[in-house]
Amino acid sequence: MRRTLLFLLLTLFGLTDARSQQTYTLDSLYRAAEARLPLLRNKELIAAQGELQRANLYARRLPQLQLTATGSFQSENVKLDFPPTVPIPGVELPLYRAQLYAEANYVLYDGGRLKAAQQTLDQRLQTSQAALEAPAEQVRQTVQQLFFNVLILRKQRAILETGMASLRERQKALQAAIDAGAALPATAIELEAQLLRTEAQTLQLKQTEAGLLSALNTLTGLSIDKEASFTPPATPPPPATEDFSQRTDIRLIGFRQMELAAKAEQSKANRKPTVAAFAKAGIGYPNPLNFFDDQISPYGIIGLQASWQLFDWKVSKRDQDALKYQQLMLDNEREQRIQQLKTEEARLREQWTLYDQLIAKDAAALELQKQLLATAETQLQEGTITATDYLQKWNAVQQAGLQLELHRLQKLQTAMQWESLHKP
Repeated sequence: MRRTLLFLLLTLFGLTDARSQQTYTLDSLYRAAEARLPLLRNKELIAAQGELQRANLYARRLPQLQLTATGSFQSENVKLDFPPTVPIPGVELPLYRAQLYAEANYVLYDGGRLKAAQQTLDQRLQTSQAALEAPAEQVRQTVQQLFFNVLILRKQRAILETGMASLRERQKALQAAIDAGAALPATAIELEAQLLRTEAQTLQLKQTEAGLLSALNTLTGLSIDKEASFTPPATPPPPATEDFSQRTDIRLIGFRQMELAAKAEQSKANRKPTVAAFAKAGIGYPNPLNFFDDQISPYGIIGLQASWQLFDWKVSKRDQDALKYQQLMLDNEREQRIQQLKTEEARLREQWTLYDQLIAKDAAALELQKQLLATAETQLQEGTITATDYLQKWNAVQQAGLQLELHRLQKLQTAMQWESLHKP
């Protein structure tokens, strides 16, 4: 009964440990790091700001109402006297003037100004939103580098720990030979010294890994501990075409060009005529519309008004020419960036091919070193070689294994960088 209870407890604790173990992929770390970027919160602020600015643009086309009150005193005013033979009383306007009126204006045709302003605003908002992707891309690159560095350190540590396990087995066998008088005690001391050096290397790798995990925790806001598992991504195939259109920097240049095009259309619209309806109604003393009415009187005016600036001394033309020059500069910037990306792509392609060749040679070299080590183990047991000779073969196996795993991870990292060139 006690054994059954103990077995159940051990099983329960084993399941709990397994379930509590953290597993992270590169994509999950990307998402966590991006979620912590303060600048990305500006997306919602930019959208809210854009809605307010659009509302203001629409308000410009609504009727404009204004209430005005004026009053004045003049030192003299119109005074008209008729001859006594004319049976018309004279006219003398008062020195005081006062008006209270409401005025309404409504633009019937604005030459496309509102539409052009809306397009310019939309393009500016898109540019602002796209600009926020640049810091996110930089964070992804940092996370990717930390992720692969952790994988490399763990591979190195795993190979060293496997090597230490085999070295301890050799140490036990050698100790038995020493006890039997078939080997010298100094041989065991050399193995023990190598074990201590390897343990020190393992501790150093653990400390370096702890620093990398701490940096990842800061970037992602997660609590990644040393027992967490990192799942490397599958090696993506090389891109078939040189398409950089989805990159953040290339798309940002495109948005800036569209914004300049919208500004050019807005400049053209500002040169077109406008037609507006207006109405004015109020009361005045004296009546501002009737010269002979010097009483407090209501009045009203309604009409149409058209305006068109015939000459602006080529101001709009120079503005449009300046926008064209900016477009050309953005074309050159885009071409320069694509050249840099193609150069980086060529470098990664050569690096990919090199890692393929290195991995094949590393695998072959590792097999040969393992064969030599197996032979050295027998020779050490028989006393035909020294512990130093054996440790040289042992170290060669460790280095070959480390080199193979390092090149495999570097090839995978190269593949991820290659993919990021086209879809960051």
